[in-house]
Amino acid sequence: MVRGSQTLFKDIFPIEAPEKQRKGRSIAYDILRNECLINSYWFIGNETGLRFELIIKIVARQFWISQRTVSNILQFNHHLLVNVRKERPTKSQLKKKWPHLSWETPDLKDYL
Repeated sequence: MVRGSQTLFKDIFPIEAPEKQRKGRSIAYDILRNECLINSYWFIGNETGLRFELIIKIVARQFWISQRTVSNILQFNHHLLVNVRKERPTKSQLKKKWPHLSWETPDLKDYL
């Protein structure tokens, strides 16, 4: 190989580095999960009248995330929770929008 051939190639044919892709989770899926989580939180609280800590515990188990993460999601997306409260979706609307979740009142013996 001739010395400097790399430089001649790069000078003539600029090589652009491919755009780096974000690794890990999809933001779009996080947004959907958070919306579903907020609907679940509102529904459980509205249906049962349970205290905050117990609702958080139920939702955390439902979504396989920590209770702290549930609290953070609720705080960060407070505006969505306010909208859900205004809209007051029915159980049938929630079942239609999120068919993979159970929209029945949780059995409290599993959480106490």
